Amino acid sequence: MKKREKILTAIFVTGILAFVIALLYRVFFEHVILDYIVFNDPFLIFCGILIVSVLGIIPLLLNIRMRKRRERGMDTISKLYTTSFAVSLFPYILIILDCTAKAVFGYISFGRILYGLEAIQNRLLFIWFYGYCCIFPILPLLAYWQFIYIISLIRTKVATKRS
Repeated sequence: MKKREKILTAIFVTGILAFVIALLYRVFFEHVILDYIVFNDPFLIFCGILIVSVLGIIPLLLNIRMRKRRERGMDTISKLYTTSFAVSLFPYILIILDCTAKAVFGYISFGRILYGLEAIQNRLLFIWFYGYCCIFPILPLLAYWQFIYIISLIRTKVATKRS
């Protein structure tokens, strides 16, 4: 591991630990129940630190792993990595199928029955924003994972062409 990577890993792990410590402090010493009240204004700073740390440590660890695989003479992108990319597309396929069904059979939103493009638009807004970005942020992480995979795939192909 290079010196730069050690420093960045230490910074990102410190950010994650700061979030965990702040959360445990709020739960055990301030006796805050784990629900949306926990995420009030001062605690949002720690949430932001957590998000930046997680989004920073993912490509860093993948870069380290790919370099180790390259040094061993193996393919930089493993079959497990490719499989995880394919599996991460699965929720998007389910969302497209759900939106298509709502467009064809109708979608009730605020007392109105919507069909077609308007149903797709309202359902996507509901699923993407309310369901996954606010309550359970899986889709943004999957999109980030896919973005990193595509970048690493392009970098690998360019490096292969140069050699």
